[in-house]
Amino acid sequence: MRVIFKNALVLAAAAAMAVPGAFSAPKKPKAPTVEQALEQAAEAIDVYDVDKVEEMLDHARTALSKNKKQAGNFEEEIDRLQQQLSVVNNLLDRVERIAIVDSLSVDSVDFFRSYMLSRPAGTISGTPTANLPSTSVKSVYTTEDGGHMIWSERSDDGNLVLKEAEVLLDGTLEQPSMVETGFEGVANVDYPFLMPDGVTLYFASDTEGSLGGYDIYMTRRNDDGWFQPQNIGMPYNSPYDDYMLAIDEVTGAGWWATSRNSDPGKITIYVFVPNETRINYSSDEENIAALARLSDLSLIPSGDGTKVPQVLEALSQLKKDNAETVAEQEAFMFAIPGKGVYTSLDQFRNRQSRSLMQQYLNKKKEIENLETKLKSLRLRYRQGEKTLGTEITQMESRIIQGRQALLQLSNQIVNLES
Repeated sequence: MRVIFKNALVLAAAAAMAVPGAFSAPKKPKAPTVEQALEQAAEAIDVYDVDKVEEMLDHARTALSKNKKQAGNFEEEIDRLQQQLSVVNNLLDRVERIAIVDSLSVDSVDFFRSYMLSRPAGTISGTPTANLPSTSVKSVYTTEDGGHMIWSERSDDGNLVLKEAEVLLDGTLEQPSMVETGFEGVANVDYPFLMPDGVTLYFASDTEGSLGGYDIYMTRRNDDGWFQPQNIGMPYNSPYDDYMLAIDEVTGAGWWATSRNSDPGKITIYVFVPNETRINYSSDEENIAALARLSDLSLIPSGDGTKVPQVLEALSQLKKDNAETVAEQEAFMFAIPGKGVYTSLDQFRNRQSRSLMQQYLNKKKEIENLETKLKSLRLRYRQGEKTLGTEITQMESRIIQGRQALLQLSNQIVNLES
């Protein structure tokens, strides 16, 4: 039996040797082509998989070393990805720890309307106003009092640049000046937002060295001009377009827009709680890539337990106030001789008259509230509360004075707009 078994093994081995590939060592995976390696490197960049990017770039270089004729076709892309990898590595070392309180998926067209800013924060818009000198304006920031504007417009070289100017009382602009960011002529500079200090400016640019597309930058100025802009890093910036960062010191909320994590035709607006001083995650944080990408908001901390509820409450109150303001503005009708009937503050082209009209509406509401209270006081007086006589007289006097103030405001507005 042993002899037979041994002979069977010999025959089986001989048969196996006759079959191609039988009992042979497993084949090594085929190395990716240069195109495949670069495609995979680009995909890995998007998810901050730095090890994968380095591996694929090594594959690409190795493949090109064996076929130098192809080198010229891919060297530029390799250099671009290597530079982008360096930026990712640098920014992953300082990912800011922020609390996200909301994320909104909105249409990319006219997304400005989704930002909810208090009046002291100023206004942002994608619609140029009539007093701007250029027809190629892309986005506009205006201070609370309407006295200063910063906007982006197309320059002679085809790129977007930032300009600013003071707004005179009649609504016209002083001579605009360039906001010198250092990116002029080599990249687009857009989406400005000036903090109330008048010194700190946020904007977006697709300048070389950004993570990809538009990145958000911050600069400050002194008497000599603007300082070198700084990329504000992650999680604000990504390999996609990131732009229009605005911080509202009244509500305590910050806003920015991004094309990451969005469907076609949509963008995501993140609402967050800005830190008074920057606090970064540890660079060896286990989920650092996900925290930087905001791919899983459940990983994002909820803050210190006090600021988030305060911000949410402030935003809720602002939303209510804005709705009331819009209703009031839509309800008024104000006749301007020779111009017709105005029904919106936007129709007042003169900055001073627009401000006076807002005062007019506020005064009118104040008088209406007084009249309601006076009606209640008179009813109580008739029912026997004779001690209310003095208060009634004082309130009647206040209403008369208010009506006189309304008339004065009305005359001023008409004179300015006529």
